[in-house]
Amino acid sequence: MKIYAANICRLIGAVLVFCVLLFSGCKAETPTDSLSRLSENDESPRLSAVTSKGLHLQFNLVPTGKPLSFGLKLVGKVRASYPYTERYGGRITSAVQLIAIDPENGCVYHGTSDRPGTVPLDPLSDKDIQRHKNDQATVSEIEADFTVDLIRQLNLPAKETQWHIFMWMDDCVTPVKTVRFAGQVNSNSMQECSKGNVDNIVELHAADHSSIEMLGPGSIRLELSCLQGRDCEVRGVCRVRPEDMDAKWLSLFSLCQHSRVLHFRSVPVQPEVCRASGITFAFNPNTFAGCTSEDARVYFLAVVGDAVSNVLVIERPYLHENIR
Repeated sequence: MKIYAANICRLIGAVLVFCVLLFSGCKAETPTDSLSRLSENDESPRLSAVTSKGLHLQFNLVPTGKPLSFGLKLVGKVRASYPYTERYGGRITSAVQLIAIDPENGCVYHGTSDRPGTVPLDPLSDKDIQRHKNDQATVSEIEADFTVDLIRQLNLPAKETQWHIFMWMDDCVTPVKTVRFAGQVNSNSMQECSKGNVDNIVELHAADHSSIEMLGPGSIRLELSCLQGRDCEVRGVCRVRPEDMDAKWLSLFSLCQHSRVLHFRSVPVQPEVCRASGITFAFNPNTFAGCTSEDARVYFLAVVGDAVSNVLVIERPYLHENIR
């Protein structure tokens, strides 16, 4: 009788286990839009693609609705080591700029992953970092993930266009991703179209063959040029890919390290210039950036179509002594 009861208990247990497996692991797949059917691995960015000195950035764009215009989720990841861990601490994601460019009109929309009303980021200065390094143990590495509704976070306009999107933090920038979608933001909260918040003279010309022969297609190079007796200037050269011959805008950016102020300007590119296969440009970095005396360095960036330049880092001596 005891053996019989034990067998009944085992049978009931087996049936219960089978039912749990049946109803938890064999759910019917509901029809979804193919653009939205992404696995967890698809959403999670891999950090091996973009590296800098102690800094890694990556992001994925995940549509969040049917149709695509209902939303666009940006899933970002940042991994940083010293000195970024000391400079930004636990608010490392607040230092990451999210930038979207409308290639039709050159309008730039930018922000961070912070919620509205968040206290502004107050990074440590170089002197503070050095003092902390001498006085206490430092954090070797920080890794952080964040997710935002990109359309609402940047207040993108309710128009369908092929947006250029990238992330930028100090001397590290991700590749530009191009995706077509329409914003769904209430017009009352929509940002106005802005092609720049600086009035800076940018010289732009068609490049000759010798200027671009060392660059690969779709490459942009920035460098600082300081001639004796003259102001320093940022010089850039871009080799345009055949598919980008119709690019209409050159977008220039500067980011002040301490104050975190982002300046930008989109400069129209004449068709004959772009179709010459190369663009050269130059501007005064001091009048463009407009940083404070607390900013030990300023980062510069250029974007044409989905091509992004190297990050040019200019230290304070060049900004406050060599440049008038």
